[in-house]
Amino acid sequence: MDARIAKSPCLYFVTSDDGILLDINEALAARLGYSAAELVGQRSDLLLPPATRIFQQTHLFPLLKMQGFAEEIFLHLRPRTGDDLPMLINAERREEVLEIHYAGIVVRQRKQFEEELIAARKAAETALNENSALLEAKEALRRHSEQLDAEMEQTSRQNSELRQFNRVVTHDVQEPLRKLQVFANMMLEDGARAEKHPLVEKICRATGQLRDIIAGLQQYVWLNDAPMRIEPVDIVPMLRAIAARSEKDFPAVHLALHMPEECSFPADREQLHWLLYELLHNAIQFRREPSSATVRVRYDIVQQNRFRNLEDHYAYEEYGRLRIEDDGQGFDPAYAGQAFELFRRLHSNSGRGIGLALCRKILDHHGGSIRLESTPGAGTAVILFFPLARTQASEGAQNTGYVSTEAHTVRGR
Repeated sequence: MDARIAKSPCLYFVTSDDGILLDINEALAARLGYSAAELVGQRSDLLLPPATRIFQQTHLFPLLKMQGFAEEIFLHLRPRTGDDLPMLINAERREEVLEIHYAGIVVRQRKQFEEELIAARKAAETALNENSALLEAKEALRRHSEQLDAEMEQTSRQNSELRQFNRVVTHDVQEPLRKLQVFANMMLEDGARAEKHPLVEKICRATGQLRDIIAGLQQYVWLNDAPMRIEPVDIVPMLRAIAARSEKDFPAVHLALHMPEECSFPADREQLHWLLYELLHNAIQFRREPSSATVRVRYDIVQQNRFRNLEDHYAYEEYGRLRIEDDGQGFDPAYAGQAFELFRRLHSNSGRGIGLALCRKILDHHGGSIRLESTPGAGTAVILFFPLARTQASEGAQNTGYVSTEAHTVRGR
């Protein structure tokens, strides 16, 4: 062997086709714990672990016989003592002399390098997947934004049409209706003409009902543009004022109103007054006893999920729960959901059928909700939920009991 190869830092050895060691340099012999003289003439199996021996017979040697060389082959050699020596070799078979020449290097950290490469590849694949997911999310968000923009444009157009409709209803329709009612009343005042026109009274009643419906629609549409002024509102004096106001509508009906001594929460004062008036008016109008009605008001604070339509979404917040109960006629609870529809009338003696629809719209504006519980002949409970986070004011009653207030005498139809 050439002296330079014999002392080279690379690992070099030569075998015959039948596996006899013909030559080995000093660097490799030293790493294996032998001298070169001890190994020359021995079978190469002496230096091969079983797994490497099988690999050589089934893969490496057939490859060398087929193409004459092999590159970057990983295998182990077995030293006299110690752990197996991991090597990366190139091999060449020389057909004319039936020899195989091997040259290689020790690669003890190859496994670590491979693991690091695999980890880096997985990290790159993960980053790519996350980037792909991000791009998909961005694309979905873009499509959703376009859809939302189109829906907002449609909603804006519908709101504009609704305002035009409201203007037509409240002005263009009101004026001829007013004239019709005036002319009908003039005919009624003329006794001679009234005898010739027996349907005039019905015309007057019908025009009066139509004016009430138009007024209700005007109020309903007005709520869409009504500004919200949220502030802590004490409903106790408000309920007393509403009860006193009802005296003009329901004479000779004794109203027993029971409510907390204090009860306040954040709301729009004007809309809340309107809401409570509608509910108290209904409680009196649909009373069970001809000359008396009882209304109980309770208030407490509860935790409610802010998400009411999206599944698997939760964000619990504090809500003020106002419960208004009466002992009136009640209704079939199967119709509780329909009660909030425009012009839905649950009783034959109902009014315009717009009151509860207005109540729900007011609660929608506050970010709250409304629910009905009723039993025929046992009364109705209206449960209102007001979000307390709408204002930073710290006021707000937490009294869940109630005490009887003075009885109010109110007027009945």
